[in-house]
Amino acid sequence: MQDEVFGPILPVIEVDSVEQVIETINAQPSPLGLYVFAEDSEVSQRILNMTRSGDAAVNDCTVQPLVRELPFGGVG
Repeated sequence: MQDEVFGPILPVIEVDSVEQVIETINAQPSPLGLYVFAEDSEVSQRILNMTRSGDAAVNDCTVQPLVRELPFGGVG
């Protein structure tokens, strides 16, 4: 992906390793939203600790857009 999609599209990027996930995210400007799907909570926590995003969710991609009280915005 070259540009961030701002719309009702959820891009899914398949990777071979946790290191590749972290490298891919950190090689681009910080995303507004990061949705991590992982069975191992240590893996998801490592990704969240090693990257930066406007918001993040683990094993879910519906809560953030559906709950208006949750903040959503850029990365400070």
